[in-house]
Amino acid sequence: AKMVQMGKLDSVAVVDAYDNVSNYLDASIKRYDAQNNSRKVTEYKNVNGYVEMTFEPFAKCSDLASIYQKKYNAAPTDTVLLKKIIGVLEIKKCYTEPLYFDANVSLYKASPSPQLAFLVGKMMLQRKKYNDALGYMWKCTTMKDTSNLEEAYLLMAQTYRTLNNYVKAREVARKVIRLNPHNGIAYDFIGDLYAESAQKCGNNALTTKVSYWAAVDKYVKAKRVDPEMADAMNKKIAIYKAHFPTRETMFFYNIKPGDRYRVGCWINETTIARASN
Repeated sequence: AKMVQMGKLDSVAVVDAYDNVSNYLDASIKRYDAQNNSRKVTEYKNVNGYVEMTFEPFAKCSDLASIYQKKYNAAPTDTVLLKKIIGVLEIKKCYTEPLYFDANVSLYKASPSPQLAFLVGKMMLQRKKYNDALGYMWKCTTMKDTSNLEEAYLLMAQTYRTLNNYVKAREVARKVIRLNPHNGIAYDFIGDLYAESAQKCGNNALTTKVSYWAAVDKYVKAKRVDPEMADAMNKKIAIYKAHFPTRETMFFYNIKPGDRYRVGCWINETTIARASN
């Protein structure tokens, strides 16, 4: 390591040296573990930890991936190895390395957990593998950490929205609200679904506007349950109020401001009629 700092040794040589030492230490740990020699196992694990700490500052993500890809290919179901690969790559923040993704997927298959399903689901989303992501996200809904569960449901809702499945997107967003009635983001999200649906859910001057009533209802609710969202919600409310039907349009369809109105299409909610002017 000192020679690298002095410019007398390149990182490739350090990587090769680390690979050899790491292989020796791993083999020794396995051997002593098989012999039930806990003292030696502890000693070699401590040495291994020191070697890793010494090596990591001088390794690029690509160097680490190069070393551990070979180990992974040789033993893709070894959970001890998989955890080591993930841990080393996380220390260096090598989250974009394909090996980091592959190791997490393999670890989930070998030792599934809700938390790991959540992580793999998020990585699937980053790769735009939406259906695969949803599969993992649904598996993480048994986790007890409700803050992560809220995030998981919101990510799932956004994924269904991306897939144009607005009914399912709303269904999952409502799960967030049931978990935490003060989650204004979920109300905001549902409001956006309604606003986006306005032109698709009508066939005349009135029905192409009424979804905005339902959208604004959700924005109002969002700022009520989470006052910190007030500024953002007020901006949306102002935008979509301008899209409300005019009094003249409402009169033509025999609707008065203040009337209860059932918004149809997939929204299927009752709201209050309001005019833009």
